Amino acid sequence: MLFLSRTSELLGKRRYWPIFEAAVEAGLPVGVHVFGSSGRPMSNTGWPSFYIEEITEHSASLQARRSRA
Repeated sequence: MLFLSRTSELLGKRRYWPIFEAAVEAGLPVGVHVFGSSGRPMSNTGWPSFYIEEITEHSASLQARRSRA
């Protein structure tokens, strides 16, 4: 199972628990691939214009998600 790190909702939500439980029962790893898209801009300034903006905004968005968990 492979999840994207930027999703529209947090991966720890109860709706994903059956997936994690099935992976444990089957002895399979669950991976999280960096990037992805939630369909919304990552920052208050809108969509990035340059690759470097996307990279730095991505790390900031993951830090923000981590602090909310």
